[in-house]
Amino acid sequence: MPRSLLRSSLLHLLALSGTLFAPPSWGSPLPRQSDSWPYGPFVVSGPEMKNSRGDSIVYAGANWPGHGEVTLLIHAAAIAVNPYVTVLTLHIAVIPDGLQYQSIEFVVSKIKSLGMNSIRLTYAIQMVDQIYANGGKDTTVQQSFTSALGSTNGPKVYAQFLAKNPSFNSSTTRLDVFDAVAAECAKQQIHVHLDNHMSRAAWCCSTTDGNSWFNDNDYNVSNWLRGLSYMASHAKSWIALTSMSLRNELRAPDNNPTLKSQSYNWRDDYARKLPETFINYTQKIGK
Repeated sequence: MPRSLLRSSLLHLLALSGTLFAPPSWGSPLPRQSDSWPYGPFVVSGPEMKNSRGDSIVYAGANWPGHGEVTLLIHAAAIAVNPYVTVLTLHIAVIPDGLQYQSIEFVVSKIKSLGMNSIRLTYAIQMVDQIYANGGKDTTVQQSFTSALGSTNGPKVYAQFLAKNPSFNSSTTRLDVFDAVAAECAKQQIHVHLDNHMSRAAWCCSTTDGNSWFNDNDYNVSNWLRGLSYMASHAKSWIALTSMSLRNELRAPDNNPTLKSQSYNWRDDYARKLPETFINYTQKIGK
């Protein structure tokens, strides 16, 4: 993408920021109150992030991946040398991971017990693309597990997921799970930093994965902007949501030499020209 187009994309994001990220856009059926937790909206003052009471906020948290794979641990009992060996396989499911092993409440409680105050909740633009392709309807968790793991393992893992999270059912969608994670975080006063981790759902990251830079093979800028808008609108009712990242770990598109030569220039064409608007609304660029 030529540098002029890159600048155009950033200006488009600036225009979007007025509606997506300005404090009034955080309004919801349950309005955010500056006199109750999390005391938002947060602002940046010099090197510090501050809440509405003027307290400095420092995130100490854990990454909760929802941008790609579901992990499947297979007990390899047939291995005589060590009957407790497990085989780890990864399959695309695009929901917050690990819930076939523990409940949302347990995971959030564990994070809090370690003295942490936040999670980075990741998602992939591909999830939003699929919703649009499906006429605005999200995929159920049951369908997602079957699609990711197949007709044999999918139902098994889905049954484990329901056993650990009995409030869910066959109509529960992927975004319902994101909502439930955010609701439990609000209950336990854990900040949610919503992170666009990848465009194409997959584990991150390398400079040859097609997700590296604007208009890389799997990084469609128009879809990215649409995905940011969709997730910002969807998540605005999350009480625990206190910040969002626009993109995780921008990097050189080494598998795309034409793109790299035309537009990759982090310092001059990206970081330096970013409007202060994004900083003021505590949007984070990069990791």
